[in-house]
Amino acid sequence: MSSTKKREENFFPMNPRSRSIPLDVLRALAAMQVILFHLGIFHCLGALGVDLFFVLSGFFISGILFSDIQTYGTIRLSHFWINRAFKILPPLIVLCAFILLFMHDPKTISAVQNALFFCADYRWAGWTLLSHTWSLSVEEQFYLCLPFILILMRNKIKYFPIMYLIVLVGTFILRLQPGTINSDGAVTMFHLRTDNLLTGVMIRWLVDYKPNWFSRIADWSLIPGLFCWLPALGISLAQDNLILHSLMYTLIDISCGTLVIWCYAHDTNRIWISLPTRWLASTGLSSYSIYLWQQPIVSILRWGKSTALPPIIAPIVAFALSIFVGWIMYRLIEIPTMNARKVINQFISEV
Repeated sequence: MSSTKKREENFFPMNPRSRSIPLDVLRALAAMQVILFHLGIFHCLGALGVDLFFVLSGFFISGILFSDIQTYGTIRLSHFWINRAFKILPPLIVLCAFILLFMHDPKTISAVQNALFFCADYRWAGWTLLSHTWSLSVEEQFYLCLPFILILMRNKIKYFPIMYLIVLVGTFILRLQPGTINSDGAVTMFHLRTDNLLTGVMIRWLVDYKPNWFSRIADWSLIPGLFCWLPALGISLAQDNLILHSLMYTLIDISCGTLVIWCYAHDTNRIWISLPTRWLASTGLSSYSIYLWQQPIVSILRWGKSTALPPIIAPIVAFALSIFVGWIMYRLIEIPTMNARKVINQFISEV
């Protein structure tokens, strides 16, 4: 085994060669942005981190579904949902069980129920240790809907960009209705955030069905991608103007999409072999567990009344501990369950 491959396996304990290092870097950055937002640092980063997660999720999930369509002519629904359940449920169940060990109040119990049934986006109950699971609910609802949409479109997949534009405009209009912004100034409901996830699907459609178009877009996509923080800043400055507020969500959605396009198209760039980016890519593997655990950790260490940490030290400890605990949970929970998923998939395919 070459020394390069050994180094890769040290960085990526589950590293398939097909993984995109740049997209794992974006995952890590998105998780860190959400942590900073919950720490009260750079408020605009919350919208940016979540939207980047949404675009990446749409991209990865649609890659699986498009592959099924191209290989089997349809989507293996049970196979897809079993894989999603093994990925999403075990880490979430462990988190909810841990929280219930120490908190039994009605609000926490309700938050756990909302998280486990993936309805937290519509049943917003204010700030809790699990209020961040609204975004997970949005993703799971999308995972339920997208396979059926693509099955219906499988013979007319060339028209997917038209559907994407309709959804992009439709969600912009829906966000103009009063009551779309919750008490914390965020837009959380599934039907108001579908455009974010569908942008990732649109990018994957370009990769799989129109690679020439994808290459042309990738040539100029870096600049709008690097300035994705501008509309994110605009979200926090436009709370009282629904038109501007909704437009900022659309713009951050598109700019995050262009950043994903550039990174995916330039995955052989020398920047990705530097030590910092490779460390970020390694951290990106555990981004789901980091995202799950960061809010309880931040809430307790940064905002908890009983914490003995000095105000200056608490954010640093919370940031580092969120990443560390997420990495531990990735290795303890995610890796074993994903290995079990591989065994089950192999058994099903043999049967």
